[in-house]
Amino acid sequence: MLAQSANTGSAALADRVYRTLPAIAALLYPGLVWSGPAVYSPLPPLSLLPSVLCVVVAHRPGVADRFPLAARVAYFGAGAPALFTFLGGWLDSLKALPFRSIGVWNSVGVWIPLWVALAFVVVLERPSKRPERTQEPLRSRLAFAHGVSAVLLVTFVLVHLLNHLLGAWSGSLHVAFMTAARLVYRSTLFEAMLAASLLFQLASGLTLLRRKLSSPEISWLNTLRTASGAYLALFLLSHLSAVLRARYLKHVDTNWVWLTPSNLLTDDWSARLVPYYFLGIIAFGLHVGCAMHRVLLGHEIKETLADRAFSVIAVATGVGAMIIMMGLIRASIQP
Repeated sequence: MLAQSANTGSAALADRVYRTLPAIAALLYPGLVWSGPAVYSPLPPLSLLPSVLCVVVAHRPGVADRFPLAARVAYFGAGAPALFTFLGGWLDSLKALPFRSIGVWNSVGVWIPLWVALAFVVVLERPSKRPERTQEPLRSRLAFAHGVSAVLLVTFVLVHLLNHLLGAWSGSLHVAFMTAARLVYRSTLFEAMLAASLLFQLASGLTLLRRKLSSPEISWLNTLRTASGAYLALFLLSHLSAVLRARYLKHVDTNWVWLTPSNLLTDDWSARLVPYYFLGIIAFGLHVGCAMHRVLLGHEIKETLADRAFSVIAVATGVGAMIIMMGLIRASIQP
């Protein structure tokens, strides 16, 4: 009896530690980012590990359906690169202010207590009853509107990524393509439509994310769709605020030069942009791939064909992300 009780206690402790891993991994994320500039420049891929670990923990049966807070922290932790870049963009810009010397207002000063607190929340969480399913018709209508409204935004992002792929060939080609494309997407009408689409995507996406976490479906596609959606929400918040801050507050042209002002492998601040951009592209591709998979199944396409379509999109996104990042890193290294 005592041995059985001890085994049960050990299993419960191990399970609690496992649920806390996303918060711990996110807490260590800045150290992994700065391991490149401080130790060895080819180490930035290590900074991808916290996001991967968070997705793995979020997918584990028994976490999402019995520990909703732990699942939310895991999905939130998957977006650590975007959140850390967002905090850095705003808080690290306070260096010139008098209270910056206190050391509390920079990104790390906020990051550490945030994830320590979330770790304690996960440790103290007690298992809940399995959640009831939300009403499918309501979810389907909102998901349909979310997908339809994404057409304009997805088109813009694809053109944007094509622009970056051309930049991997040459910075001048990137600027030439961007100059021509801006004749369309910098027009007042297009910017208004894009802003409306973006706002609706964020609002509807966060609503769908909340419902998804309230009634989880354990499958890799559902986990990837939820994790990529969470990352994109944080990425859009960070990237859009950075662009608007540069464009309207600093009056800086957000072009190829703005992306590569310093070495992305050795500069302390710029090093965080490598996992941030790379995972942003990956999250976009996975989210679109999951949506395409769902649409194909909804139109009674064979599951094998839907799986193949998802795989093609995922592989193409991975290859494109690596080409874009190699181009950005090469441009940042060149004098």
